[in-house]
Amino acid sequence: MNFFKNPGLQDIEEQKEHTVDTVPIKTNDKKRKKPSKKKKSNFQQFFAYLFFFGALTAVIFRDQLPGIYENIEKEVLEFLTPPQALQVDNEISSIVTSDIIDFNQVDFIRSQSLVYSLYSLTSAIASDQIIKFEGGKGKIDVTLTGSKNSQFSVDTIGNILNYSLRQIEGKDLYEFGYLIQYEPYLNDNLNPNDYVSLNELRDKFETIIGLDVRMLDPYSLNALEETPIIITSDNVSAINDALAYMLSSGSNLVLNKATMNISNIDKPNVVRLFITYLNYSDS
Repeated sequence: MNFFKNPGLQDIEEQKEHTVDTVPIKTNDKKRKKPSKKKKSNFQQFFAYLFFFGALTAVIFRDQLPGIYENIEKEVLEFLTPPQALQVDNEISSIVTSDIIDFNQVDFIRSQSLVYSLYSLTSAIASDQIIKFEGGKGKIDVTLTGSKNSQFSVDTIGNILNYSLRQIEGKDLYEFGYLIQYEPYLNDNLNPNDYVSLNELRDKFETIIGLDVRMLDPYSLNALEETPIIITSDNVSAINDALAYMLSSGSNLVLNKATMNISNIDKPNVVRLFITYLNYSDS
């Protein structure tokens, strides 16, 4: 620098270094946060719930699991097994015919049981002691009369299901009511194929005095011709003869129902037998 270039004193101009204002950098003195374990805890909690509900379901359905597996196995086998071939018409018709015969044989056994029970009842008890009865479908509902100490051998017919006793008004007599479940019966000497013709049956009933026989129009049921027959009589002895014939002859005779009702105070009671004649010869 030349101090003598200009006269007088010279102003000295200090040269200052040009400085740039600097902004202090803030440092993060806080400690860094550790990674969150929330995701890990949620993941564990999900599997804990899954295990809990799985175990609960296993306990609830433990007893049902074998049945569930069996149903699944059955459905799978049905799906994999091809359908069986259809039977021909001849096989079907033979099966139907066999079922009809078996069904009619069952009806015959029921009929024989009812016939035998009624025959035993009317044979063991005097007709003037029988007020009324109704038999069918395995049971006989009978009302008898006598003194208070009267004893009737109705237990020989079957099991007594119900019993009642009441005094007849104005008389020293009592009515005894019995509901009896009669026992099954079948005559071993009667072959199931021992059929009787309709004409033979008509001729036999005509020989029994005191029977009123009414044969209704036949009808077809299950490819079998059936003829309803109603026998009416106020003579218990004549009814017994008809029952005895049915026990020993005609396996194609079915007694469906039997009743005895009071017709009139001055007249004896009327007995009715409702019979079905099965015509196997035309089937």
